Amino acid sequence: SNGHMERGHEEEPVARMLYEDMYFTTVDNGGFFDNGKTGCSPDGLVGNDGMVEIKSVIPTVHYPTVKRGSFDPKYKWQFFFNLRESNREWLDFVSYCSAYPEDNRLYVCRIEKRSIGKELGMIEARLSEFEGLISNISNDIKGNA
Repeated sequence: SNGHMERGHEEEPVARMLYEDMYFTTVDNGGFFDNGKTGCSPDGLVGNDGMVEIKSVIPTVHYPTVKRGSFDPKYKWQFFFNLRESNREWLDFVSYCSAYPEDNRLYVCRIEKRSIGKELGMIEARLSEFEGLISNISNDIKGNA
């Protein structure tokens, strides 16, 4: 834990409230999607099809995201994996910066599951590879190699 993480935890409810007001919706608890060997825990669920991931950031992180007009690429695989695991149709990336002018504190970018087929295929391939590695190690440990 550090100061940025603590600030993020404190500010996430504010960002969630602003998002709800902006989209006239309710964000429910994200819970945990358990798929046996894998799972995810999004920040919140929206209706039956959507979810949100909220990042409370400092101005030097928020500004490039707004200028880019897209989500912060360092979270790409987290977002795509959450869409895979949850089987939801879309994820709204929410960037919130309390130090920004009031009208520009919230930036939202929607990622549609139907637009990331290639990346979902990449995740499937890596999971298959990972399961193979685990199986090999398990067999080694059990003396079945």
